[in-house]
Amino acid sequence: MAADPADRVRRRPSTDRIRRAALRALIDSGGAFDSLESARRGILRVLRRERPGFVLGAARLRRLLARTPGIGLRVRYSARRGRPIPERCPVCGDPLSGRNSRTLEGTVARVGRRCRSCGYWTGTVARVPRRYRVVRTGIDGTETPTEAAPR
Repeated sequence: MAADPADRVRRRPSTDRIRRAALRALIDSGGAFDSLESARRGILRVLRRERPGFVLGAARLRRLLARTPGIGLRVRYSARRGRPIPERCPVCGDPLSGRNSRTLEGTVARVGRRCRSCGYWTGTVARVPRRYRVVRTGIDGTETPTEAAPR
């Protein structure tokens, strides 16, 4: 039997569909993915059961997962000297607000920036996301008991 031509058409799934698939993929995988790429592959596997033509980019997935209740992103960072401090959060894409400090002379000095949505922060040296770990979380944001054990 020939494949349906509609299945070969590439489609972007809705945000709700991606969130449901992400939770299903996390449950199927035991509660965690050790990288964003492995999470993307697992979520696409769930999405493509429904429709084979679904596609999903890593940047869109990262922004969605940062805002999805029940899913947490654990990020490792590297400090990069000489890089400009970003205006937008490299994890979720929201604007960064300034972190200020008062000097001994009484003037205000900017000492870094932080994201109000996902918790990313940087000081005078740029922090660059290096590795993402995707985990299931409880209502309070802590990892589920199956993944709380050290690796």
